[in-house]
Amino acid sequence: MAAAGSMTLADLRDIRLPEAVGFWPPAPGWWVVAGLVLLIALGVMLFRWRRRIQRESWNASAGRELADLEAVYARDRDATGLAADLSALLRRAALARYPEEGVAALHGDDWFDLLCTDSEQERSRSPQVIRELTRAAYAGESEQGEANPDDWFDFVRSWIEEAA
Repeated sequence: MAAAGSMTLADLRDIRLPEAVGFWPPAPGWWVVAGLVLLIALGVMLFRWRRRIQRESWNASAGRELADLEAVYARDRDATGLAADLSALLRRAALARYPEEGVAALHGDDWFDLLCTDSEQERSRSPQVIRELTRAAYAGESEQGEANPDDWFDFVRSWIEEAA
């Protein structure tokens, strides 16, 4: 036997490795990361939902305004005023559709090009209708020529629907 203060090789125990670290529960840092990912995902979902609700609300509002303009035109037959009102409605629709792209500053050919290239209507008819509409807003009653407000209404309605 060994003395009280000395140990022999036979008295030593084998090396014990610690237990393997389990997958669950994760470290606190992973809980923070998971929480941040969930918050970001929730934020993105809320942002998209809010934009969709705003678009639907704006589209419904624009549809009501277009119906009001049709009723006013049926009563007054003022093509110049109608063209100005439809142009303003198109401008608001463009601002809603492209808020970051400087649409408010477009005029003349740039405005015409935006309306033409963004429309999925028949290309043969749309440029003529758009040109009539954009010019009629500033032309006098005698300068309008062969203006067809029904085509204007069709174009504006389809452009607004596409913008939604």
